[in-house]
Amino acid sequence: MEELKQQVIRKAQMLGLSDIRFTVAEGTLSHAGGKPVALQDVMPGARSLIVLFAAYRPVKPAPPGHMAVSPYYPASHRAYTAARALTGFLRSRSVQALHATSLPAKAAALRTGGVIGDNGFFFHPRFGSLVCIQTLLTDAPFSPDEPERGCGCLHCGRCAKACPSGAVGKIDRCLRRHLSGLVPEPLRGDVYQLLGCEKCQTACPYNRFEPEEPVSFPLEALLSGSALPQLKQLVGPNMARLMRVKAQAALYAANTGYKESLPELSKLMSSGADPAAAHAAWALSRLKSEDTP
Repeated sequence: MEELKQQVIRKAQMLGLSDIRFTVAEGTLSHAGGKPVALQDVMPGARSLIVLFAAYRPVKPAPPGHMAVSPYYPASHRAYTAARALTGFLRSRSVQALHATSLPAKAAALRTGGVIGDNGFFFHPRFGSLVCIQTLLTDAPFSPDEPERGCGCLHCGRCAKACPSGAVGKIDRCLRRHLSGLVPEPLRGDVYQLLGCEKCQTACPYNRFEPEEPVSFPLEALLSGSALPQLKQLVGPNMARLMRVKAQAALYAANTGYKESLPELSKLMSSGADPAAAHAAWALSRLKSEDTP
């Protein structure tokens, strides 16, 4: 069984995962007051819980006229795709395996070490909170790893100060939660990248990683929808939805004073497809005002 474990680890590395940890598939998992999930109910006969981590890094601002993609979502798509591939790999070795998407991922990750910070994110001992998590269950009796210990949350308050919506401790206010629909007007000026927000994480002392060059797209391509096929390849079709992308690009165009987007914004406002049309109307009003950045 140790040989198969090493094969799984090598396969995970080939798939672009940053860490893979093994623990026992016993008891229940729950997080943040959620209902406990019994591992044996999810997969009867499971012997091992495998936790996969895909790390990412903060990114630099996009070039003028472009919008950067939140680095979380390409990493999330990579982790999800790798989890599915590893499930198939295990099954090809005559063991039962399940990509356990119903499990609370943070609670699973805590079994391998790490902590939950004040901002509500799981902190990996080596990668900080900039990780995406996936879980597998299998009936293969892999030897469990020793939990990897790291420092606990400093409770320094930097995440709370950095959050534009005051969401630390009040997760329903998180900007990321609103990005799939109509963003409340007080938060629209805080949209600075496509699909996500990492301000509370990049402010954390444990996440002092050098920012990387962003993956970005021209605003016109996002507003017109022509960038959608590439985005689907990058973040997956579930996240790269046409009106979601257009709605966020409209806000960013206004926030960066990109008046070259006025023709596309006018088309979008006239489409009547909310929330994109409402965001486009807000953006047009802002770009035409004297308060344009």
